[in-house]
Amino acid sequence: MTDSKNNTECRRCGICCSKGGPALHDQDASLVGGVLPMEQLLTLRVGEMVMDQPLGKVVPLVEEIIKIRSAPGSTACMLYDDAAKTCAVYENRPAECRELLCENDERLKAMYDKDRLCRRDLLPEGHPLLEIVEDHDRRCSPRKLTSLARRVVSGEEQALEELGEILAYDANLRELVPEKSGLPAEAMDFLLGRSLDLVLAGIGLEVHHEQGRTVLRKSPVRL
Repeated sequence: MTDSKNNTECRRCGICCSKGGPALHDQDASLVGGVLPMEQLLTLRVGEMVMDQPLGKVVPLVEEIIKIRSAPGSTACMLYDDAAKTCAVYENRPAECRELLCENDERLKAMYDKDRLCRRDLLPEGHPLLEIVEDHDRRCSPRKLTSLARRVVSGEEQALEELGEILAYDANLRELVPEKSGLPAEAMDFLLGRSLDLVLAGIGLEVHHEQGRTVLRKSPVRL
């Protein structure tokens, strides 16, 4: 038997890839837009509840993360082909993929929360979409959503009205930006982060629209 702690080479077994796409770091910036098109990326914003893999628990994000999206209906990285056990960008894979060995995660832990890319790194000052991104963050921050949701659950009608307006703004923006910019609709998960329905699902609330009203129902947390 080999000592897993001494393994230094990826066995390409796919175990890591099946658990989700990697977060991107500064050294991955050159991949974005080429090897990794915008529509393959997802932004997780400050305040969202996410699974911290090294800690093994759900925590609120304290800094923004950009990662490769999961395949539809799956937890696996969208660039991983399970049948062929191959990665579509293996030779140009991101830093986390290069560092992570499924039998020895020490190298990943050492760099996991360091030098992470955020949208401002990729949309510099003056970028035509940056103003939209920043306005959306102000109006639709996950922390604000969490606060409003708690007030809604406690029965505050005013909070429900405010939350309904925010949800409508987010949905409209996700339709308007692709229409005006020519970007694919899938790129909105990078520009604006996950849809607000999914952000609320992360704190255990489902959004329903019934007869012109927004209704929240408690549900199991989905991440």
